[in-house]
Amino acid sequence: MDVTKESLISAVNETLRQLQVNTLDLLLLSVPSNNYDQFKEVWAALEGYAKSGALESIGVSDFDLAEFDKLYEAASVKPSVNQVNLESCCVIPPELSDFAKKNNVQLLTHNDPRTMLEPESVADILKSADLACLEPETCTVAWLVRYSAMVKLRGVVKSRGFIFSIHQKK
Repeated sequence: MDVTKESLISAVNETLRQLQVNTLDLLLLSVPSNNYDQFKEVWAALEGYAKSGALESIGVSDFDLAEFDKLYEAASVKPSVNQVNLESCCVIPPELSDFAKKNNVQLLTHNDPRTMLEPESVADILKSADLACLEPETCTVAWLVRYSAMVKLRGVVKSRGFIFSIHQKK
């Protein structure tokens, strides 16, 4: 799944629409390559949403210190969160922890798989959406958002799920 400016805009707009809200508290960007030069247009689009108030804060997943530092220095809206996968490390590197403290960045952990929507799941979705005429091999996940909706100031999960877009390969 390639992350493009267009796919990010589609994902944010559709998530706001589906959840029937005007603002998301936090959006964490997970990209196949954490090379800032390869996704700076995507980050700029995220910054636009943050500046407009549609996103209260923005962050990333699975960036090491060098990658995160490059993004942090280049960003006009600084990432406020770096989510680290516990599968890749069992302890957050001290240098990353020090950087986060110094720059008021939250470090969160997760243990999500790198592939959130397996081909078998795509086949099940196509079948349940009465799109069985499309073969999973001919479809691709354009974007995927995993969300948790919380009751504000209570820490209670109201709902959680996935919003995604599947396109037929060209």
